[in-house]
Amino acid sequence: MIANERQQRILEYLAERKNASVNELMDLLDVSDSTLRRDLLSLEKQGKCERVHGGVSAIAPIQAEDQSMNLRRTEFHLEKKGIGRRAVDQVEEGDLIYIDAGTTTEAMLLQLDVPGVRIVTNSINHAALAANKGYEVTLIGGQFKSITDAIVGEEALDFLEKYSFDAGFFGTNAISPDGDLLTPDLHEAAVKKKAMRQSQRVYVLADSSKLDKTSKIRFGDLQHAVLICNENPDLENALILQDQPEREKR
Repeated sequence: MIANERQQRILEYLAERKNASVNELMDLLDVSDSTLRRDLLSLEKQGKCERVHGGVSAIAPIQAEDQSMNLRRTEFHLEKKGIGRRAVDQVEEGDLIYIDAGTTTEAMLLQLDVPGVRIVTNSINHAALAANKGYEVTLIGGQFKSITDAIVGEEALDFLEKYSFDAGFFGTNAISPDGDLLTPDLHEAAVKKKAMRQSQRVYVLADSSKLDKTSKIRFGDLQHAVLICNENPDLENALILQDQPEREKR
């Protein structure tokens, strides 16, 4: 087996298992330790894997830059609707809640029908939807980012400081294999992180296309949040809800 064939076999193996030991790959390919290490070094230089102690790991695919709201509304529509429905179940009568900008949180808001809820959001679209449904709604101030319909910036961070939300509902561009929550934009990350800190209960709404991905800026992790996600992108109602861990002081 020539080098290119061996390396392709390694990548296929990692695509299925994410990680592999040196011994596993030596048995798989029937090659020596030195031959395997040359193959792994070549793949790492190409950015296709990462060598770790005793083996190798797949590199999580990188989440692309922000897409427009209109484009994102056409993707995983049924999955987002199911996720939004499950998120609504976490809202209690009279709650003060924060709803992050995004199409999955929009799907939640469209189905929200809980009396006495007060809403704070950084999305102009969400503010209009909430007001039209008869909710008391506050739109935070700051700089408007049109592509994601999000209010960001220092003014937004200062605005959030005065709130203590019963619950916060957040979107994310990517969730790493380690559970990091990621987004391409530093300013949006800062607002998400601040609003999470001001929320007693934190929920992350994400379809399964966001899992095992990476992006540029970390704003939180799943140790401090509940994930609401479709388990199978083909099944609208296949949802998973993690038990929320005990929140630490942050």
